[in-house]
Amino acid sequence: MALGLVVAACSSDAATPSTSSASAAGAPPSTAVRDGATIYSVGDHSVPVGLAYDGHNVWVLNSLAETVSKIDAASGALTTYPTGGFPLGITFDGTSLWFTNQADGTVSKMDPNDGTTTTYPAGDGAYAVEFDGTDIWVANTRANTVTKVNPADGTSKSFAVGSGPDGIAFVRGNVWVANDADNTISRLDPTTGEHTDFPTGESPADVVFDGTNIWVANYAGDSVSRIDPATGSKTDFPVGIKPGELASDGTSIWVANSGSVPGTLSQVDSKTGATKEHPAGGSPSSVLVVDGTIWEANSDTNDVWTFAP
Repeated sequence: MALGLVVAACSSDAATPSTSSASAAGAPPSTAVRDGATIYSVGDHSVPVGLAYDGHNVWVLNSLAETVSKIDAASGALTTYPTGGFPLGITFDGTSLWFTNQADGTVSKMDPNDGTTTTYPAGDGAYAVEFDGTDIWVANTRANTVTKVNPADGTSKSFAVGSGPDGIAFVRGNVWVANDADNTISRLDPTTGEHTDFPTGESPADVVFDGTNIWVANYAGDSVSRIDPATGSKTDFPVGIKPGELASDGTSIWVANSGSVPGTLSQVDSKTGATKEHPAGGSPSSVLVVDGTIWEANSDTNDVWTFAP
């Protein structure tokens, strides 16, 4: 059993939203096929880093281009909207799309139908974003905090966590936060802000829940950790080089290995830890499961691959 350190700290912030609206008409898809995957280009020098699904479209967050692209999952038609400065994290709350703007320390709420965007303050180094069923949570990697945002009006409260938080998930009433700089994961009470820290591998980068266990990608450890959410005990499994984002399909954990050359995704059996490697594009940065189909974004080749495993 891992030992935990319990800490409580919080601060409240008033919302000062800014609103914008911009859109580009859906363009015919630019596609190719390789290694059994359909490939969608999202534009030169776009550097896609995040993926989300709204029930019909796959959304791609492009950090260098400072845009978000909507790919029609049926036709592949592409529509692109502007974001804030250096967007990094993205999620869907059932109605609106949310993405972080790290350079601005903000989080934006977007209408997926017309691209109308309202932006609220978050924290320094706003990175990952997650919806808990009621509120939006942002991991602020330079502030060493997470911010809980009311999606209706943007009012917020921030809580202290570990050092360098850059991955976040909501599991069984708690917020779990990967702390890159101190090799821990925080289990946070979303009401009181108290958190218990457990050890991970080296440089934890993302968190996902498979229905039973917590999984953490250890970016500098070339591994993933399977963690018991009740005790914090962990088991490590090797994957590719520099694993970043994770996704679960219910039976496997999918791992984007950003440093593997050529790019790979690791498919890890949730029960046994057995691993199978799949080809990917250049420097895969994000992975998403949509109705049994795998989508992955590649930051070096500025494209998105999708395939049936």
